[in-house]
Amino acid sequence: MSFIFHNFFYRPLINILALLTRILPGESFGVAIITLTILVNLLFLPISIRMRRMQRHVQEIQPEIEKIKLQFKDKKDEQARRTLELYKARKIRPVSGVMLPVVIQLMLFIALYKVFQGGGGITVGDLYNFMPPIESLDPLFLNFIDLSKPSKVLAVLAGAAQFFQISLTAKNTGSAQPAKESFGASLQKNMKYSIPGVIIIFGLQFPAALTLYWTTASIFGIVNESIMRFLGRDHGNISERTTKSGT
Repeated sequence: MSFIFHNFFYRPLINILALLTRILPGESFGVAIITLTILVNLLFLPISIRMRRMQRHVQEIQPEIEKIKLQFKDKKDEQARRTLELYKARKIRPVSGVMLPVVIQLMLFIALYKVFQGGGGITVGDLYNFMPPIESLDPLFLNFIDLSKPSKVLAVLAGAAQFFQISLTAKNTGSAQPAKESFGASLQKNMKYSIPGVIIIFGLQFPAALTLYWTTASIFGIVNESIMRFLGRDHGNISERTTKSGT
């Protein structure tokens, strides 16, 4: 497992960061981290869009799921079977493609931590043969944030960005039936405050490179959610106008 992590996550990451640092204006390691984060999220953007659409489909059939729960409330196995049949009939696969982006992001996060575990130094053996030699990555970002040490500014920014991302996601997938709060809605509400708090505490303990990575990923998520929300609203307006014009 250590061999796989080193050769398929850590080493490619350190080479990509070194290359980005060299070719980007200013040779800033912080800008390299931001660029890498955006590239990774763009890579998984089609999967993210598919997941968001799947969540909307699940929300649309929520009334039918509630009926199944009421009808078979004392028969959990039958309840699960009927729910799966409903998903299959509507061609919904809620967990399809979810794990791969999460695993990749987690591995990159751990690899980024390992980069700064030794102060940001790079050994010759870490670089590929075609890479130009580089002794170390300058951890100074914006001339005042040392990415190899914890940063209060980035820790708070990472927590705030995560809070807004969760809030926006909740608005996009929120139920239109406020009568009774579901377990999922209650859990999402708790996560809205607990996860940003954990991220801030985490950011105050670990290198700022990690919080910069997290902040960038969250901001990317906010932009993506905003675009998806706008496109969904525009699609809804078009459908509404088409329906009215046909009546």
